Amino acid sequence: MLKALPDLEDASQAKQYITYLLARKEYARSQLYTKLVGRNYPAEAANQLLDELAELDWQSDERFGISLIRNKAYSGYGAKYIQQLFYQHKLTVRFEDVIEQVEINWAENLVHLIEKKYANKDLSDYQQKQKCLRYCYSRGFSGSDIQLALEIISEGY
Repeated sequence: MLKALPDLEDASQAKQYITYLLARKEYARSQLYTKLVGRNYPAEAANQLLDELAELDWQSDERFGISLIRNKAYSGYGAKYIQQLFYQHKLTVRFEDVIEQVEINWAENLVHLIEKKYANKDLSDYQQKQKCLRYCYSRGFSGSDIQLALEIISEGY
């Protein structure tokens, strides 16, 4: 059974807690807000603290978005899937603006994903190809990226 964290009593405790979290990894503002409010820290004070940390550039939704895109793209997910994560995390930056900063070759990532998943399968078989297409769509890849990846695979590079 997990031990409940104690309530945050003042601003210095809250700042120390958030600094500890941010030292370990990037967080979205909404995640930090949820963590503060979950420890009974007043909502208004939480917003003020998060504003202060954003001004100091200790917390950045843009940096979190970039790390999210890189992490998920290299884990085999496409742009549509990642865009949904942006909405779930309630990021204050636009997905289109952040994805322009990250240079990812979606078709190349998809080629590696298909080759790994379907290494011993014949993709010229209709049923296998349909399974592959459903898999790629479920991972958030666009139809054009899937077509391009399948063409690259069929040409053998």
